[in-house]
Amino acid sequence: RRSAERDCAVTSRCPFEAPASLALEVDEESQRDRPSETPVSFHSTDTEVGAQPELFIFNELCALKEDPGPCRALRDKYFFNVDTGRCELFEYGGCGGNANNFETLEACRETCLVSEDKNPCHLPEAEGPCRGLVTRYFFNSSSQQCKRFYYGGCFGNANNFRSMAECQAKCGQQESVQVQTGAGEIVDVPSTALTGQQTVNMAVTQTSNADPDHSQDAKLSDVCSAPVERGTCDGSLRRFAYHPKAKRCHEFLYSGCGGNNNNFKHRRQCIRKCMKSQKDRGMKMIRIRKKNIPSILHGSV
Repeated sequence: RRSAERDCAVTSRCPFEAPASLALEVDEESQRDRPSETPVSFHSTDTEVGAQPELFIFNELCALKEDPGPCRALRDKYFFNVDTGRCELFEYGGCGGNANNFETLEACRETCLVSEDKNPCHLPEAEGPCRGLVTRYFFNSSSQQCKRFYYGGCFGNANNFRSMAECQAKCGQQESVQVQTGAGEIVDVPSTALTGQQTVNMAVTQTSNADPDHSQDAKLSDVCSAPVERGTCDGSLRRFAYHPKAKRCHEFLYSGCGGNNNNFKHRRQCIRKCMKSQKDRGMKMIRIRKKNIPSILHGSV
């Protein structure tokens, strides 16, 4: 059984990649906590004996293998290659595949590369695909506390600290900001969320007599007034588009490539972008970079 787990962790039989050179080491603290059949940890052989593995991806989706999908359109996309530690170009078929798939090199780097200026405290607990048992600590954005968890020994995400003190130093005191949800409700969100790839709207009340800045509204109206386009591939993906005459978001089948930006994976995304209520015009809408907001707002975004 352990042999099978090891094979899964270090070969292409799993959807996650793992470095070609891995050594087996055991976390002594974890062994004391779990005395029976303690799995071993996968550590990079580049680290000193007894050292814990270094994380080199910011988000666990970046450990997924390159996947062109089942369609046959050839589109240049980017994925994070865990063997090289870099974002690289690949040919995407236009449908299917996985989340390690980015439109631009910048988007790939922002999502996957670890750097000091990124705040990982909003990321969920992630033990990673390996089967080790290494004691680590993560910041729970719901309880606003650092908690212990068992790390598998490879990948996971950057919300992963070697000690409680390290976690608290990075994430312990988090300010909150007010964010407007798609339903128009104003809620408090920890500032830990203000980093990463996704974007949401923050509401800022107008304090001057000047008219609100609707330049963003004009840009959105161009997207929402575009005709529904199925695209040029042979796929059949469930998507949603805004119909200006009906003033509603309706489902349609997307072919997997081509088309235009009036194309949303979820109905709520279409509603949030195109069915803006009149009361929003008393607020100035600015776009703030976000990550993992659906879990923080419990599905309200």
